[in-house]
Amino acid sequence: MAQVDEAGRVRWLPLPDPSARDLATRSQVAESTAFLGGEGIWYREGVVYFVTKLDQKVWMYSTVDETLSVLYEPALVPEPPLLTGPDNIVMSSFGDLLVCEDHTGEQEIVLITADGEIAPLLRLTGQNAAELTGPAFSPGGDRLYFSSQRGGDGGGITYEVRGPFRHTEPVTTTSASAATTTPTTIADALSRNEQRRTEETEPGGGDDDFPVVPAVGGAVVAAGLLAGGIALARRRASSRSEDEPGTS
Repeated sequence: MAQVDEAGRVRWLPLPDPSARDLATRSQVAESTAFLGGEGIWYREGVVYFVTKLDQKVWMYSTVDETLSVLYEPALVPEPPLLTGPDNIVMSSFGDLLVCEDHTGEQEIVLITADGEIAPLLRLTGQNAAELTGPAFSPGGDRLYFSSQRGGDGGGITYEVRGPFRHTEPVTTTSASAATTTPTTIADALSRNEQRRTEETEPGGGDDDFPVVPAVGGAVVAAGLLAGGIALARRRASSRSEDEPGTS
């Protein structure tokens, strides 16, 4: 079990009963650090990326120096956040993280780029609460697959989006803090985790009932290449710097 200190250093504690025959593993080590609703996870070149849905964070754990950092959370970006309800994830060969949303509004796949920008890639309309799942690239990296869990009158739909997408050799990251895009501290993040954990729990323990903040956006289905999404993020960032807060 992971125990994370205020500097983000991770210490691994022995788990008494890995089989969880008598007690759930999360309840066996009192001094371990609680993460709120684990979802998507991806490994690349010594770094584990994972999502916690209750607090809407994307984390990075470096297996090289055993440190943890926060890559994304809505509270640390300008309003309205471009990404809410993060869930399943996949990483492109270029090093861009694609994050599927799961909430009660229109669903998007949002990029956290290798350069630290956040931008929408595509939006699924007319299938509210369908949940985007299972993102995966073809071996050649020119096709993206994902599913609408309850689209098509509840039966589910799998989509293919054809590139070309930008691509290069896999990015090598040796430190979890190297790609952190938003200034925060692990102490702050863990404090917010604990506060949120005491305020609300997941209704019924189900995967699909947890309420998260709905996305803000239009009703047009948009599918674009990575470069287009990045340009959109830059335009929004520029407008925020020119306008009054909350008006861009």
